[in-house]
Amino acid sequence: MGYPDGSFAGLRSGAAVAKVNGVRLIVVPGNYLVDDENEVHVKIFRYHPCGSYDPLTGPAPEITTIVVAKMEKIASTPLVYRASQGGTPVLVVQTDRYVRCYALNMINPTTACSAFSYTAEPLWQFPPGDPLHSVASSPALGAETTLSESARHVYVLGRPNGGAATYLYALDPDEGTVNWSRYLRDNDEGLTTPAVGPVEADTQDRNFVYVTLKAPTSGMDFWAVFADGGGTAYYSTISTSGQPGSYSSPGVQDDGDVIVPADNRRVLGFDNLIPTPPATGLALRFLATTTNCNVADWVSSTAGLFSDRRWLLWTESSRRFLLGTDDEGVSQEVVGTRSGSGGTQQWIWGSPALDNFDRAFSGSLDGNLRAVRNFTSESPVECDLDEQEWLRIRGAWTLGSTERAYFPPTSIAGGTNLRQSSRSGPAIDLDGSVVVANEGYVFVVRPLLADFTGDGCRNNFDVDAFVLALMDPASWHATIGIPGGVNLLGVGDCNNDGVFDNHDIDCFVDLVINDFGCPAGELDLDDQGGQQQQMASGGGSSESSGIWMEEAQMSQGPSEDDLSYFHLQIAVLRAYFEME
Repeated sequence: MGYPDGSFAGLRSGAAVAKVNGVRLIVVPGNYLVDDENEVHVKIFRYHPCGSYDPLTGPAPEITTIVVAKMEKIASTPLVYRASQGGTPVLVVQTDRYVRCYALNMINPTTACSAFSYTAEPLWQFPPGDPLHSVASSPALGAETTLSESARHVYVLGRPNGGAATYLYALDPDEGTVNWSRYLRDNDEGLTTPAVGPVEADTQDRNFVYVTLKAPTSGMDFWAVFADGGGTAYYSTISTSGQPGSYSSPGVQDDGDVIVPADNRRVLGFDNLIPTPPATGLALRFLATTTNCNVADWVSSTAGLFSDRRWLLWTESSRRFLLGTDDEGVSQEVVGTRSGSGGTQQWIWGSPALDNFDRAFSGSLDGNLRAVRNFTSESPVECDLDEQEWLRIRGAWTLGSTERAYFPPTSIAGGTNLRQSSRSGPAIDLDGSVVVANEGYVFVVRPLLADFTGDGCRNNFDVDAFVLALMDPASWHATIGIPGGVNLLGVGDCNNDGVFDNHDIDCFVDLVINDFGCPAGELDLDDQGGQQQQMASGGGSSESSGIWMEEAQMSQGPSEDDLSYFHLQIAVLRAYFEME
């Protein structure tokens, strides 16, 4: 999918994936050049095509375009939610001047396949008068407390009317009116997005809103504000030298602890406890410096947080992935590193997108897509950290022992080049697809349909795993899905109805019989050989993502005996589900 008309520049805008009235959507904002003037557009695509569709020959149908504003710019990710219980699904977009909310109730399975012109005015705009200046701050939705009946707010960061003062605003999600606001400090660039998390040991079950700031005048880089707007706002200094402050948004662990990468080669962790006076800020949980191997590692990307409390981030100067942990009572160490290659074009600015299999996906300025896994191999790096041996982070995609990055195709749909710079983090859909927005296009790298073994090929040898997935999905997940990182919805939902069930039998048969094989993908080599290769993979084609195979496999047609066994198993399934 893409933008075949006009000039689209994504800057740092990221795509959002959402389900609205039963329709899975991809929502992509961007700066659109019309008559030599910049306009902010939001384009909305249906995730699944409405008819037959080949991702290598043309874009997916666009549902509609919302023209948000003229003479404004956007570098943020949109927010999609229901304004109230059972209420209208809405889209909130923050430009460099205003925050606007749009209704999405007109999107349904019928209109999603017919397309329509969006002409409605925004439900609300904030501020209603003078603008709220920000550069790359995205709106965030959060509740006042951890209780289910807690009031919700849309939290936005910016400078009213272009002044020096930076404010945090809590807006009513239905009306866009200000429920409360908090002055933070002067002269902040407003590049980060607020994060919301629980306050530990708080008798009122309150949440904190966390904000990181840049270009400080008073050394207050990190703020924790009660989500109901009451009480004291706590502040801490996260950096005092080098490049002060942070371009990175804070990240909140499941238990509420906060991870803040700073832009002076440090990663900080804070406890989510109310400080004891005279402390002005949250207690520092850990401090990790990344100045190892005589390399200055500045950080501008938000950390990805895994469920085991490890964090992953990309450093600019050394082009490394750093993997750290902040387990309770354990001193903070960077436990892994994964070096990149080349110059600044391999910089990664956006937050990594994490899936359910401990994989992290990141786009970069050179246009490729990298994936690493949350575990390390035993091959050491040629330097030490506090006399501890470093471990190398293992790539999620490999060919033999060599780690790879995926390059989008450069010539599809009449010469379209999808390999453009990406300055935002990808998004992950429910089926494991990776959605990438770059400076020109949005494309989806999805699992290979009908590859139930995760070997990168779809053929008759997938039939036993297919039967197991339908008859005993728990066993399939335990033996194939979880160990191999295979998303069942991604490989199984071939009729595009949003679920994997017996209604996918016919299309599974059609794919295996008429479109069997091992799709080849183009790879960026990261080893010393530096030669371009082709390989077969569940993640190798432009429409698939998954596990890179150890060796490329040649696709051969099945024998008569193989086909007989295949059709016998399919007949057993149809009889079991009482299908004709």
